[in-house]
Amino acid sequence: MKQPDSPVDPTRRALLKAGIGAGALLASPLAAFAAAPPGFEQWRDTFRARALGKGISDATWTRVMGRIEPDMSVFRQMAKQPEFHEQIWQYVNRRASDWRIINGREALKKHEALFARIEQDFGVERGTLLALWGVESAYGDPLVQQNHMRPIFPALAALAWNEPRRRAYWETELINALKIVDRGWGTPEEMRGSWAGAMGHTQWMPEVWLNVGMDYDSAICSTVASTVAASTGAMKSRRRARRPPAARPMRRGLAPGWRARTANRSRSRARRRSFGCRSRVARRSCSARTSTRCAATTRR
Repeated sequence: MKQPDSPVDPTRRALLKAGIGAGALLASPLAAFAAAPPGFEQWRDTFRARALGKGISDATWTRVMGRIEPDMSVFRQMAKQPEFHEQIWQYVNRRASDWRIINGREALKKHEALFARIEQDFGVERGTLLALWGVESAYGDPLVQQNHMRPIFPALAALAWNEPRRRAYWETELINALKIVDRGWGTPEEMRGSWAGAMGHTQWMPEVWLNVGMDYDSAICSTVASTVAASTGAMKSRRRARRPPAARPMRRGLAPGWRARTANRSRSRARRRSFGCRSRVARRSCSARTSTRCAATTRR
């Protein structure tokens, strides 16, 4: 029997494994290099002065931003926002689905005491909070947390650096997130959220947590109780800020001659009714007759 030329003749599987291993070794340094795009470090050094000027301690800056790498996948998520790419019926059906309604009822049963306590303490009814919770995070569903939540500091750093349209907004939210860490209310590892930096079961931005977040059960934004309680504060504060006055006199806005035009329209409607033109369809057919009779009356 013919012997093989080499006792260590590689098989196809062995070659494939070797190729994958070599590819991983080559890809690792390239991925690390791609994670810090050109220009990011210069922006970070410039932004550091602004953050320290807003009261962020040097220790917090070093801890959070010292070796941060921007999460460049946020730009792909920004371009695929469902609010701009789904039809209105698709958007509503997916967020008010039977699954979400059934799980909402179960969540209400599980947290009945919590919602009753929040209604008593803040005066915000449970239906509004439950709807917000369901739409934003599917009641804290673990798969949503796993597939859609990420550390917010790399995401906000990427947006503040390379999203020119709203750069001032993203830089402000990044500073708000740094303030939360600086005050000891959360750690960078705990602060996970969406691609835009919204955190918690009800997805509020750092500005909301910083100003109306509360410790309702020993945590500020990672538990159901604290998240839902903070949502009541956020909604009430915005309602007070944006509530219009009950009534106010109208002093401006009426164009010159509006009284004459209103009177003319009233006379035209009365004239059409006198000729039996009651419906909108009939008005079109009798408009010519109205004009003819009025012209004949004028000549007489």
